[in-house]
Amino acid sequence: MDGTANDWVEADNTAYGVVRWFDPYKGYGFILSDQIEGDVLLHHHVLESFGQNSASEGCQIEFRYKKGPSGLKATLILSLRSPFADLATNNDGVTDLSDTVPARVSWFDPTRGFGFVHDFWSGQEIFLHANTLKQCGLTQVHPGEALRVQTSQNSHGQVVTAVYPWFCAHN
Repeated sequence: MDGTANDWVEADNTAYGVVRWFDPYKGYGFILSDQIEGDVLLHHHVLESFGQNSASEGCQIEFRYKKGPSGLKATLILSLRSPFADLATNNDGVTDLSDTVPARVSWFDPTRGFGFVHDFWSGQEIFLHANTLKQCGLTQVHPGEALRVQTSQNSHGQVVTAVYPWFCAHN
């Protein structure tokens, strides 16, 4: 080994852990695992390959990683589960998406803490609050991103009550 970026360990290792933090603006965060000494870098490209743009603190994660000259780095996400995921699962541990609708993010402003999604079926714009994202294991969504959402009606109109990555629709 000569200390270059090519000095990665050949085989990926698999581990379980939790997302310590992830900053979508910086494009990275870190994973903690009882199986590994030290933090594991989680880069946004790895999240995007899994179909997500962000992950909130406390998400349970199964991942592959390699050790390189700069330390440990996640290379592939095998599963990512929100700390609030049990709220949407049935007794068999399967996420019930029967009452979700396909939607696309119209806009979302994290500094204001809200945005809107466009319901594919009804054509309505539906309010999305940042707290709903966090409860579902996300910290950020981007315009044009496809999602599955659960909604309810309140005194101000339709609101998103749960958000799921689009790929969940195909599981």
